[in-house]
Amino acid sequence: MRFILHIAGRYLFSKKKTNVINIISGISVAGVFIGSAALLIILSVFNGLEDLVVKMQNTYVSDLRIEPVYGKVMDPDSLNYQDIKTWEGVSGVTQVLEENAYFRFGESQHIGRIKGVDNAFIENSQFDSALIRGDFVLEDGSINYAFIGLGVEYALNMNLYGGNNALAVFVPKKRARLSMDYANAFRRDFIYPSGTFSVDQEYDSKYVIVPLRFARELLDEQKNISFLDIYLNPEADSDEIQEKLKIQLGDNYRVKNRIQQNEVLYKILNSERWAVYLILTFILLIAICNIVGSMTMLVIDKRKDMAILMSMGASRKMVRNIFLSEGILISLVGVLAGLLIGGIFCYLQMTFGFIKAGGFTVGAYPVKMAVSDFVLVFGTVIIMGFIASLFASNHNVKSLKSVSAEVNA
Repeated sequence: MRFILHIAGRYLFSKKKTNVINIISGISVAGVFIGSAALLIILSVFNGLEDLVVKMQNTYVSDLRIEPVYGKVMDPDSLNYQDIKTWEGVSGVTQVLEENAYFRFGESQHIGRIKGVDNAFIENSQFDSALIRGDFVLEDGSINYAFIGLGVEYALNMNLYGGNNALAVFVPKKRARLSMDYANAFRRDFIYPSGTFSVDQEYDSKYVIVPLRFARELLDEQKNISFLDIYLNPEADSDEIQEKLKIQLGDNYRVKNRIQQNEVLYKILNSERWAVYLILTFILLIAICNIVGSMTMLVIDKRKDMAILMSMGASRKMVRNIFLSEGILISLVGVLAGLLIGGIFCYLQMTFGFIKAGGFTVGAYPVKMAVSDFVLVFGTVIIMGFIASLFASNHNVKSLKSVSAEVNA
């Protein structure tokens, strides 16, 4: 085996009789190198984007959420949520009451949702990092305040620091009959904005966060809630606590982690990642196909050498393995160089952020390297390189049926 690798290495790195073979071999290595580096960089960018989305979600999505399987609301006392607060790993529990609402500010109107939260939301969430102006306060004595999404603020042409800045909130009355008398079909109340937040476009254009007591009075819901948000300590095992909650609560309640609360977004990110991986893999396959041409030219160039080896007793299998090793070496050199340069590029982007991301909430494109991506790219290239080399070596060695006779010619 060492003899085969020695000859394959000499054939790869030594100067050929025909210069075009060196050029084709160089193109093969360069193609694998560029494809490997590009694939690693793209996968790392998708890791960074997913990490960015997760960090943005952490500001408004709890670690775990309990919601009813049937109906829109549930009784928090039936969950024994006061006991859940004392569990190891649980840092806080927030009651949430949500409903669609119609907002009016001056002559402007907008349809969105109100989200009523209790004081535990202020204490446990990271929402203060999402405020872009104003104060992180929902209650001041008997006065209620609201956090306004940036999209809602824009749609209503609001001036947070204007004189008369009370926001009118309308919700349908419970058990109201269908009627043309719109004035009696809705409950209305006013609330003062204390701050504007921005986490993502969809959330910003929909939500107004209000105190739970304001939401209860407006919705005429004195006890029930929409769901219960649970916040965990950083060292807590989310999966273990989720399973414990499922066992305790039974089949009438769903317990969701962060991913399950926004499954669509994570599925889109994952499907886009694999779609890009497949596209770049096909491009990489085209580059690897250059190995077939390179080895074909090499067989022509080394025909006399093969004839001498076979006359000395080398089997056709040994000759095939020499060219197979040659193709694998081309793939190996290309992928290792690609992973090295791709890794250096990602490290520089993570450290210095020299490529800016226009339109994002961050200055530079987010990049995050993962060992699994290095393994995936390496495995993809080596497997495809092996298949291409095996095909080329088998095909070319068949053309050497009578090469041993050429030695005597």
